[in-house]
Formats: sequence, C-alpha cells, structure tokens
Amino acid sequence: MLFLVWCFLILYFDPRQERFYLDADIEQFNKTARLVLIILEFCFAGFILVLALKEKSNRKQIFRISLNLVFALLVFYIFFQSAFTSIGLFINRQTTGNDLNRNYVVQYLIGGTNRRSDFFLYDMDKKHIITEKKLLDSTYSFGFHQNDTIHIQFKKGLLGIAYFEEIIAARK
Repeated sequence: MLFLVWCFLILYFDPRQERFYLDADIEQFNKTARLVLIILEFCFAGFILVLALKEKSNRKQIFRISLNLVFALLVFYIFFQSAFTSIGLFINRQTTGNDLNRNYVVQYLIGGTNRRSDFFLYDMDKKHIITEKKLLDSTYSFGFHQNDTIHIQFKKGLLGIAYFEEIIAARK
C-alpha cells in the first residue's frame, strides 16, 4: 500500500506541482522542506526511543531499536523527500496572498539574432541573468524586443512562495 502511495506521489503528483514554480523558488523551498523533514524524523525517533526507555528495555534491545529506526527513517527520507516538497508546494497554492510583480529586461546576445538561443532576461531586482527555462520559453513566445522592460505577475502562496498559473508578461 505504501508503495502505491509513493508511486502516485512521485509519478503523478510531483511533476504537476513543479510546473507552477520557477526552479529557483523550488530549490529554495526544497532546502527548507528538507530541514523540516529531518527535524520531524528526529522528533519521531526521539519519541520512539523514549518509549523504548520507558519499557525498561535492556541496552541490546535499545541499540537494535535505534539501528532499525535510523535505517527506516533514512529510507523514508530518501524515498519521500520529493513527495514532501510537492505536498508543500501544493499546500502553498491553496491560499493566494498578494500578487508579486517581477521586472525583467529583455536581452539578446550582441551580434546575435532574435532567435530563442540568443534570448535571455535580466532580473532588475536581483541584478542577475535569468537561466530559468520555463520563464525564458514562455516569455520568448511573446516576441519582445531588445531592452524591453517587462513585468510578470506571480501570486504569493500560503507558505510565501511565488507561483504562477500561467505566465502573463506585458511590456512596461
């Protein structure tokens, strides 16, 4: 049964959550989600060990319980960390907060053409070049020109992570 839940989460649920987020936002959330998962696992392990100590188990039994617990939690972490992240991203989208506008400047490589391979965006707020494939592919299709300033509207979710349902870009 657990295997079927894992297959559903990994093969169906997980890929459908990532399409609403930029990769940089997913990676930032993933760091937090991993830390939360590790803390929850340590709390669970501590609870189990306290129960074992209350049962007045001998050292050999406690050592065996600890070893089994560490192995089980490690397996759980390896197989469910991406599902845990996906569930967090799904929860984030359930309540919409404020709209978030991000401003970019359209750039093409010097001497290049207006092809997709020469197209990139400069994030005005973070002061760096965007390499996000989802964002570049979506905005390139609008046909912007060199040095166009565009703004893209995102929504801020329950957990404070910016997401989009569809990319709507407009010249500023």
